[in-house]
Amino acid sequence: MTSRLALLDQMEQEHAGFFQGVKAVLQAKDRENLTGIVGPIASLVSSDKKFETAIETALAGALQHVVVDTERSGRQAIQYLKNHREGRATFLPLDVMRARTIPEALVQKLQTHDGYLGTAKENVQYEQQLEPVIGNLLGAVIIATDLKAGNQLAQMVNYKNRIVTMDGDVINPGVDDWRGREA
Repeated sequence: MTSRLALLDQMEQEHAGFFQGVKAVLQAKDRENLTGIVGPIASLVSSDKKFETAIETALAGALQHVVVDTERSGRQAIQYLKNHREGRATFLPLDVMRARTIPEALVQKLQTHDGYLGTAKENVQYEQQLEPVIGNLLGAVIIATDLKAGNQLAQMVNYKNRIVTMDGDVINPGVDDWRGREA
């Protein structure tokens, strides 16, 4: 994988390219034994090259969110950032996150449409322990082949789910026409 996700993974190894708070937490994990830090989303998920744009779009700023093992670890990391005035970061604790899903009956309905490519979660690879976080971020996000299919799928789900296209277009929940999409 030689894409932006791979580049972000390489940057994670060097802690480069991350927001100041994220970088500080990753460095503290290595140097100061800040415990419970699993890592940033960018280094914890991967996808087939053909889905990279859609997945990057679905995750957006969450690529820099930091997964922690417990809520307590997240609080400790926040306190570390405050004490050292190192900026801010968003933490996703595995022990309190809950996956979002699309009801099976609705999935079966969506599967009848040629433009439905599954959920974003179905199109990424990750370690099983990350299920609550990845399910929360990507479990109810639908991937469509293109904007026309995305609009049709949005109608099928009554505009209740976020939809991303392979080109990176976004149809947000509650938006019933093209004016609500991001390009």
